[in-house]
Amino acid sequence: MLRLAAAALLAAVLAGVGLFAGWGADRYWASALLLHAEPLLLVLAVWAIAALRWTNRAGLSFGVSLGMIAMVAGMRVPFPVAVEAGTPPPWIGPVSRCAAALDMPLTSVRILQWTLDASVSPSAVRDVVERATPNVVVLHGFVAPSAVAAVVDVVGGEAQVHGEGENAVAVVTAGGFHPCGETLEWTSGDDDIGDGYVLSFVGVPPRTIVPLVVTRFPSPNEPEWATRMDAATARVFDLVGALEGASTVVVADAAAPRTFRHLDGGMAATGLSTVPLPPSWPARLGPVPLLTLHPYGRMWSGPLWRIVDTQRLSASRGTHAPVLAVLEGVHGKNEAGPAPAPRRTLDAPRLERAPAE
Repeated sequence: MLRLAAAALLAAVLAGVGLFAGWGADRYWASALLLHAEPLLLVLAVWAIAALRWTNRAGLSFGVSLGMIAMVAGMRVPFPVAVEAGTPPPWIGPVSRCAAALDMPLTSVRILQWTLDASVSPSAVRDVVERATPNVVVLHGFVAPSAVAAVVDVVGGEAQVHGEGENAVAVVTAGGFHPCGETLEWTSGDDDIGDGYVLSFVGVPPRTIVPLVVTRFPSPNEPEWATRMDAATARVFDLVGALEGASTVVVADAAAPRTFRHLDGGMAATGLSTVPLPPSWPARLGPVPLLTLHPYGRMWSGPLWRIVDTQRLSASRGTHAPVLAVLEGVHGKNEAGPAPAPRRTLDAPRLERAPAE
């Protein structure tokens, strides 16, 4: 009887841990840490179950099994997510009109993103880009100018680089950057986006222009993570919600498992769906390949896109693996053509007088 009670208590504790992690998710450091540790906890549970069975403690083994099932389910309980109305950036008015005036996407878009560390050489970046054949490339982290030059040499088009060191970001697009008025890009602050974002209208030959938001969310191992995460996500939600671009794509360097329900729920509240990119971290420990556990490269897309394909690509270096997403307009069709689209200023929508009755 005592063993049965111990097994039931163990299962209840594990279930409670899962419910706490699912409820707190990315609002609290402790719950976020549990969600990051989920794969490790599952491995430890398997070892514990095997050890308990080996020592003829079937009751406790059953308690651990039942408790882990309840914990995993608790981490995924769809608790409601409330997104508070914030203050959009002051420049959003004309930019949202440019986003509304965009044509329907008629060309499939191949978006490659990769978080680089100091061990990734420009030649390794070039090799990945040549194999992926993307038309939009986003590089996070230690982005060397020579790596950006290698990407432009393969993809063509134009490049934007923000910041330096581990918080740098580079965007390369084959069709160039299209201005809204006289401006090519908009950020949440200075040139080093840090926990902020950069918005630009990227061209994809031959006929598609995409509002692309590139951002970075802090990692739980960084100081004041909860406060910074709340502020960073709120800034992006305010931007995307006010932009109201149905073809918007958000690309993020984010240590954020898909169980971060406030992040994904907030994006859904602004009209963006999660693009299920494959796990990209940890890819390697030096030259030794590892089993990737979490998708630390994240992406969300507007309702005018459907997901054609997602892939994790192999790379000879780097703790993060490069990931590729192929998106296609829901009402469009693929159009192949080597000619780049000419850069043009985006047109604001025109109001027409209604016919007299």
